[in-house]
Amino acid sequence: MFETTLAVRRGAYQRAGAPIAALRAFALMAALLFCTAAQADPVETERLMQQVRDERSALETNLQEAYAYMDSGQTADAVASFALARANTTAISLSLAEVLVEVRKSREQGQYTDAQALERARVRCGRVKDSADFIDASLVQMTLQPSPIGRALIDAQRAQFDRLLAPLELDLALSQA
Repeated sequence: MFETTLAVRRGAYQRAGAPIAALRAFALMAALLFCTAAQADPVETERLMQQVRDERSALETNLQEAYAYMDSGQTADAVASFALARANTTAISLSLAEVLVEVRKSREQGQYTDAQALERARVRCGRVKDSADFIDASLVQMTLQPSPIGRALIDAQRAQFDRLLAPLELDLALSQA
């Protein structure tokens, strides 16, 4: 019985961390949107893209854990893992919004070497962000009611996200080369 209590507390702690991470990411994004005087910085863009890659890796881990709980019938634990995965997608989306801000600054200040690659990066970044937002919306449903259909939808959109991310990174690199 003692182990059950620890598992419940661990799950409650994990669920509490997801909204906090989302609020922290939202606050950072709001601060960046109102900070228009900052200089465009390719190093900052790369740091943001590294955050996207790190959060994508954490998303994968949390989804695999959620799927394992879902397959074993542990719905409460699956919901907690889906909430953590949702925090990852929220962070990904916010980081991509920051990348869009950096791309806009680069274009406005002429800090690029390939204007076409920069424009492609802007368009692709928007598409990757839309893909992350779609995964996030699907995860909202999975936190309410996990289902095999929701799982298939998330898996399909994850594959789309990964297909879109690589060309975005290439265009960002080309625009600053």
